[in-house]
Amino acid sequence: MIRDTLKDQIERIGKNLKKVITKFLEIELLEDRALQITKTNQELKNELDIDLDLLSSYSVSDILDYIKERKLTAKHLELLVDYTSLIASIYLEQNNREIAKIWFQKSIDLLTVADIVSESLSMERMQRKEKLQKFIA
Repeated sequence: MIRDTLKDQIERIGKNLKKVITKFLEIELLEDRALQITKTNQELKNELDIDLDLLSSYSVSDILDYIKERKLTAKHLELLVDYTSLIASIYLEQNNREIAKIWFQKSIDLLTVADIVSESLSMERMQRKEKLQKFIA
């Protein structure tokens, strides 16, 4: 019974997370990108209790604690990486390299935590980390 409830909770988190991030990815980001990022971050915070602004200041171990409290899986983290790496790319396009570097690093940190949470190494995650690392160097 408890296991089924937990499984349902995790599935519901995944669906909501995917909905919020997919909505952001489908938005035409031609006008006010900063506003769209702010709105999406607020939606993640309100609907899923995921505060990306707070996470952006966390170390890997702090992120791990934060993620465990919210019962997020490696797949959930990979969805967040899709979003955080897009945020980084947007800031890079706007020539705001320092903020872009922070978000690229957070994407790498989230992938590291995904490895820890899944208790396995993924070639795909390793390749993504390598690709993201190039933007920081």
